[in-house]
Amino acid sequence: MGAILLVLTCCAAANAVQLDNQFTQQAIGTEIRYLMDADDSLTIHSLLSQAQPWEQNDSHIFNKGYNNQSWWLNFGISNQSDLEQWILELGYPVLDNIDLYLVQNGSILHEYHLGDKLPFVERPIQHRYFIVPITVTAGSESEVYIRLRSTSSVQLPLTIWDEKSFNQYDIQRNVTQGAYYGALAIIGIYNFLLFLVLRDRSYIYYVGYVIGMWLFSASLEGWAFQYIWPDATQWNDRAITVFLAGTVVLGLLFTSRFLGIYQMPKPMPLIQNGCTVATLLAFLVAIFAPYNISIRVVISVSVLISLWGLTQGINAWCRGNTSARYYTLAWILLIFGGVVLALSKFEILPRNIITSYALQLGTVLETVLLSFALAERINHEKGMRAAAQQAALNTQIKAKLELENKVAERTRELEAANRRLTEISDTDQLTGLQNRRALDKYLAAELGRSTRREHCICVILVDVDHFKSVNDTYGHLAGDDCLKEIAARIDKNIHRPTDFAARYGGEEFCIVLTETDEEGAEIVAQRIRSSVQSTAINTREGVINLTLSAGAFVALPTADTEAEHFLSMADKALYQSKASGRNRVTLLTQQSKGLYLAG
Repeated sequence: MGAILLVLTCCAAANAVQLDNQFTQQAIGTEIRYLMDADDSLTIHSLLSQAQPWEQNDSHIFNKGYNNQSWWLNFGISNQSDLEQWILELGYPVLDNIDLYLVQNGSILHEYHLGDKLPFVERPIQHRYFIVPITVTAGSESEVYIRLRSTSSVQLPLTIWDEKSFNQYDIQRNVTQGAYYGALAIIGIYNFLLFLVLRDRSYIYYVGYVIGMWLFSASLEGWAFQYIWPDATQWNDRAITVFLAGTVVLGLLFTSRFLGIYQMPKPMPLIQNGCTVATLLAFLVAIFAPYNISIRVVISVSVLISLWGLTQGINAWCRGNTSARYYTLAWILLIFGGVVLALSKFEILPRNIITSYALQLGTVLETVLLSFALAERINHEKGMRAAAQQAALNTQIKAKLELENKVAERTRELEAANRRLTEISDTDQLTGLQNRRALDKYLAAELGRSTRREHCICVILVDVDHFKSVNDTYGHLAGDDCLKEIAARIDKNIHRPTDFAARYGGEEFCIVLTETDEEGAEIVAQRIRSSVQSTAINTREGVINLTLSAGAFVALPTADTEAEHFLSMADKALYQSKASGRNRVTLLTQQSKGLYLAG
């Protein structure tokens, strides 16, 4: 048993998602191992206790198309960051049954049971996608096991996020989705108003078509289940195919009325009748047949009707119908989006952001172009109709400006967050001083400025005397108390805004003084040394007396001077202080090429 668990652990580690302090998000695809459970007999306990013939996923998204099998997925998580809370996003909202287990050292830490067969309120996080909180202790490794079964397309786009990045991305994604649904709503309302004025059935068919597309997309993307029917799990399973089939019926009626197919020569009217019968049968199949059957039928009929509408648009255009040019281009965009979506469902195309939103993009452009086509039919009508068109256009422009303002606001927030991250990355977490990374940047910049202005610059290295004995005697926590207090005293004894202090490493600190000569360097170094010698340090283990040794180097830099030269010379001076008995300052200048001892 132990050997088997060792093998499983090694396999998981090879597929682990690596989390560190710079991590924001990662799509999980090729890290996944999967296993088909043909007889639906595997459990999480059998997977943990017995070796299984796992297969490696070779694409960015796990996708097995339409099938009736149960599938197990597995991947590892190695947390080398300071965070412990993460977000796992399962970005396909129409999956029926999902069982997710977080495992560490062979034990199940958490388990979640998800899927649109369960009421929406039972989700651990109220979101249209399946969002799961993941807890992985810093410095540890865990594994995720997912059991998946669905009558819909078996595909699972997985992404792991840190919580802040997920919330920022989700806001941007929701704004984009809101713009999409808002655009469809505006177009639908606008054309409904035109119908009330003109009483032309083309407009009411088109309004029904837009509403059907709105509801179909809302069902497919999980919005409807979240906000409209969160408890109607059985209806939610059928809503996608019912609304898609209804949209196809209304689109066909609009095509017939708009292009005047029944006024065309035979056999066009007969073919139109056949298409109408096919769409009505597909609608009945969507209502009564199982999802895995109805979705195949409805998508197939949708593609055929789209092709029929395209050929009739070209036919009408050739016959001199100028409005048909907009209609034809609109149908091309719709077919493109629909075909891409259908091919991704049948696993012919991979599921990614392009294939997932191709239909939405196609429908927005298609509905806009169809609106142009309808508008061209009433260009000769009353000025009231033109005013209604202008009002709709103004609404669209206002919505676009509001969206741009929101995007700009989010961009500013992101820039502020990036600045804060930069500050955090340049700060030593224990002492609050700047770290070595910030020191290197600052010293390089100041050397260049001092070279241009021909001013001296001073680098002081400070080391705590006999600090190892503090750790050995009182413990590392007391040692940390000492380092924090020494850092505070260093910071207190440098006064100018341009003075810079950083933790150089371990118990060493570095101070950079710009426009400072030998006398000023010695004063500052002695002041720091004296502040530590004169007052003992209170720690959690009691009062500790400490001293410092310091080495300072003062010179006028040239264009060829590197930061490492100043640090090396200051380190040489520090070594001399240590060799001369500690608790003293040694000053080394470029002019003297010798040592000046003080302290």
